[in-house]
Amino acid sequence: MMKNTASLIPAFILSILSSAAFATTGGDNPVVFKKPYPLSAEISASEKIGAVVMDTGFSQASPVAIASVLVQGEMPEAGLELQLLVEDKFLFFDTSAKFSPAKVKLFPNGRFWARFDLAEATRSPLRLKAINRGVKAAHTLIIYEVEAMTSSPQGEDKSRTGDGADVTGTVPPREQSIYLPRELPFQLVRRAEWKAAPPKENYEAHTPARITFHHTAGRKPASVAAAYAEVQFIQDYHMNGKKWNDIGYHFLVDPFGTIFEGRPVGVIGAHVLYRNPNNIGVSVLGNYHPPVSDQPDFLSLAGIVDVGHYLAGAYAMPPAEFFGHRDLGASSCPGDHLYAYKETLRGAIFLPPLSGASKELADLPSPDITSPALNQLENWGHNTYFDGR
Repeated sequence: MMKNTASLIPAFILSILSSAAFATTGGDNPVVFKKPYPLSAEISASEKIGAVVMDTGFSQASPVAIASVLVQGEMPEAGLELQLLVEDKFLFFDTSAKFSPAKVKLFPNGRFWARFDLAEATRSPLRLKAINRGVKAAHTLIIYEVEAMTSSPQGEDKSRTGDGADVTGTVPPREQSIYLPRELPFQLVRRAEWKAAPPKENYEAHTPARITFHHTAGRKPASVAAAYAEVQFIQDYHMNGKKWNDIGYHFLVDPFGTIFEGRPVGVIGAHVLYRNPNNIGVSVLGNYHPPVSDQPDFLSLAGIVDVGHYLAGAYAMPPAEFFGHRDLGASSCPGDHLYAYKETLRGAIFLPPLSGASKELADLPSPDITSPALNQLENWGHNTYFDGR
């Protein structure tokens, strides 16, 4: 499996990682319940058929009119039924409307997503229930995200992929200039290698000018094989749940330093509402925000630096054009524990000397293999035990 043993992360990150680092979802319109995400329930096989085994209670009223609702998480078996209620009362009577999912998709690794399409748009509080329809084994049901959609998913919002500086029109996925070249200073799992689905339609081209880092606010893979499955799930959720053209991020990084190619770097992604043109999205697999509070792994941070340092040199990006998702929108992403490393990452990504300002993908430069930062990482990696947890 691919791992990044030659990174450009500076030595001072080691001292930070050795000390203690000091909810919401990654979605743009999360449904806010009383308890923070992730929501979970222990499911027993002894529960009676028809028993409600999870009940979120009603959420806060929505600030926007909701037309559909997306749910994603972990549901290891198909013996549960999800039900969405939209609050309504007549006098003292509960007349809440009940909805079954328009679509539910379960994956072999236990991940799932579901979509509810409402009869009419509403701002009313929502309530999610899980009902036992024949659970065969005890397991944990986990809800990572319940996201309100302001319209029934029909494709990417033009607010995500609208006009911006250096947006150059549509480009087909077969156009090689939108991809990184074969020779890179870091190892990259290409789309074909993780069996990415092709986009639904042509992309919109752009010129990268900034980098935004994220967390996926979902499962943190326990192995590289699990990371492949998680990336495949994320693409399916983005494309078939949210009805986007492709996976939203340009790069995804697992806890072991594996870097996955998402959308081609030369096209607009879907990762920061209203701020996608010219913006490269790099997301770390896992949930780095309380109450889950996954802790960033050294190789995950190294992966962000490998990608960022390379792109900063290739496109002459200044240090001011490096952001966490929360810097650009109302989100807790990339989580408190990952965001705490923002300035450390910025210092490593823009560690001089950067290569020239070439914007031609064919002429992307290689790093200085004698750099002190690279030597420090190599020495650390060769002499320290690291099990990836």
